[in-house]
Amino acid sequence: MTSFADLPAEVMDLIGDYLNNGVNSFKPLTLVSSKLYHHFSQRLWRHIMIHSHTPPDFFSVLKDRTHFVHSIRFKGRVQTEYYLIHYPGLLIFEHDNTTRIIAKAKEVCCNSADFFRLNPTIQDVIITPRDLSLNEGFWNAISTSLQNPRRLKLGREDAIMKLVMQGGSGRAFWRACSQFEQVDYMGRDQSGALTKDVSFDCSRLQRLDYTVMECPENMPSLWKWMGRCSNLIKLHWGGLVPIGHVNADVEPPVWPYLEDLCLGDVRGTDETMARVLFTHLPPSLKHLGVESATFGPESFGTLRKRVFGNLRTLSVRGCRSFSSPMVLEVLQKCPRLEELDAYSITTTDLRGHPGAWACHGLTLLRVTFRSGRGEDEESDDHDNNDSDDHHLLFKHISTLTRLEELDMTRYPETSAGNWFRPSRQTGPQLRLDSGLDQLLTLTRLKKVKFSGIVQNMRVVDVDWMLESWPKLDELCGGFSRKANTEKELNALVRGRGIVVGARQHHYSLY
Repeated sequence: MTSFADLPAEVMDLIGDYLNNGVNSFKPLTLVSSKLYHHFSQRLWRHIMIHSHTPPDFFSVLKDRTHFVHSIRFKGRVQTEYYLIHYPGLLIFEHDNTTRIIAKAKEVCCNSADFFRLNPTIQDVIITPRDLSLNEGFWNAISTSLQNPRRLKLGREDAIMKLVMQGGSGRAFWRACSQFEQVDYMGRDQSGALTKDVSFDCSRLQRLDYTVMECPENMPSLWKWMGRCSNLIKLHWGGLVPIGHVNADVEPPVWPYLEDLCLGDVRGTDETMARVLFTHLPPSLKHLGVESATFGPESFGTLRKRVFGNLRTLSVRGCRSFSSPMVLEVLQKCPRLEELDAYSITTTDLRGHPGAWACHGLTLLRVTFRSGRGEDEESDDHDNNDSDDHHLLFKHISTLTRLEELDMTRYPETSAGNWFRPSRQTGPQLRLDSGLDQLLTLTRLKKVKFSGIVQNMRVVDVDWMLESWPKLDELCGGFSRKANTEKELNALVRGRGIVVGARQHHYSLY
């Protein structure tokens, strides 16, 4: 290789992105270096950002390079002239109004509408408002101007979002949503605008993430609108999901292509949950996450019939009533499962359900293992029953040869906003005399977490883990109740370059 021209295009793209990265941008250097400019000019102008402090002379420079621009980001209050430029290949439009100098809502709506009309090639629209009232003209410009809308994103987790719809803008908002392939929304509920006479073709929408800060005002119409999204592949619904507000005679939505379903705080009876949410789930579903205080046998039985055969990930830690036998049945009857995050398994149920675990492709197991003898019973280090339980548990875990993360942490859990105190028992002891050596098969293991579990490890136990799990990079929890031993083992692990996670003191929360 003798010049930049000999590098593969992918490498040139990476270098170009680095040279143009944020506050450390090397763009000024490329403008005065003819060689750098020759090789990287196209890449350096693909992504640009304009804010209230952008130098005045940048406008004329930008106008000569509009054909290079693929994405543009406006931060705060930007001069109107920047909204009046046509970019032939523009794909991404972003407006971030979380800066110190924020733009006025009317100004943003008017300027953005003009920008959409000038640049119909835009596919992704990303808006991060702090205090914005987006009017009907803003949404209508999106609906009527963009030729191939792909993704609409409103809000983000680290920004306080107060998005207000003015007048008829709510209806225009839902009309615009119906034209995108993907919608990610985080903010105030907008279901109040979905009146009975609102009807849109939503078949284009494939991925929907709807996270709101309050209970939906018009749950029946919101549910009906989602039901019209017949080609949904992904549905993530954060916040309250009051399925009890759905009329019994409403036909449940049928999403034949759905692969990913995640539901926040589901409110309603177990029977309603099974009927409204799970009865028509397609066998194609691969990822399921549910949080509910009322999840029960009806819902579980429906899931068993509909999705067990193809399920890849299951997150039910927020379902306190997703019982230990249910968790064990999942492990035994979901052969394609790769990740499981559940509340707990008791040793009593483990002995009562001796069947082999079928999910040999599991890479993440996050579940608390509890003694079945009672919440308040403590066990000593040499309890024979506990030792037998640990051997049995490790025997089952040893079959999960693809496991990369084992998380047995015991900590207060939340379901529907209620906190549950963890039991005060000791948990599985990571000691060779408790059957730890059976986990020799877990050669892919990277993380082991046992915070909140009283451990009494020895040097020989930790040495064995360090030698037997070559990919190990994190141990999280306390190694021993004895201060000197804890200090010694901590130093031993850190000396091997392995991260030691913080030891948690859960009971201080109460």
